[in-house]
Amino acid sequence: MFCESKLKPLYLVALLQGLKEEKSIIFTSSIESTQRLSILLKCFTELPLKISQYSRLQRQSVRSNTLDAFRAGELQVLVASDAMTRGMDVDGIANVINYDMPNNVKTYIHRAGRTARAGRPGRCFTLLRREEIKRYRKLLKKAGSDGSRTYSIPVETVENLRPVYSSALEKLKEKVQSEKSRRRFSGSLSARTGNQKPKREKG
Repeated sequence: MFCESKLKPLYLVALLQGLKEEKSIIFTSSIESTQRLSILLKCFTELPLKISQYSRLQRQSVRSNTLDAFRAGELQVLVASDAMTRGMDVDGIANVINYDMPNNVKTYIHRAGRTARAGRPGRCFTLLRREEIKRYRKLLKKAGSDGSRTYSIPVETVENLRPVYSSALEKLKEKVQSEKSRRRFSGSLSARTGNQKPKREKG
């Protein structure tokens, strides 16, 4: 999919709307991108899907529960980075979406390999800026592919999402700011607690 960088989230939302409730993994390039994109997608009320991130920012118990819910079909969309999906074994993933283009052919094959397993069909979408197209075609060639089809989304579909996008961005800023404040408070509290000298017991 070809899209402008600033409109990438809108193209992603439009794509997910078209895929409906099919089980999908969205790949990002970093932990920070994983967290922010997951929060942003949840802010789109027009997207009636259960979405979660799968990242190192979560406790191990939370990650395990998230993966179990994804396997069971209770979650339709998982947003993750490459590091987090090493060795992941989940059946029935219909779509892989490269929100950020993979850096090399090994990463591309790893991502694409999450779908189309055990003889089942699967699709791998990659959102590309115009300046990434040439590099992407070289990557496909290294992967032994002659090319891929272009997936198009009507311009009016994307444009119709703009008002909702503005609202979602504001919600994202609020949540990110709230999370930063919570971490600062938690870090400050830990520092104060850790600096206290233990009281000596009498006798």
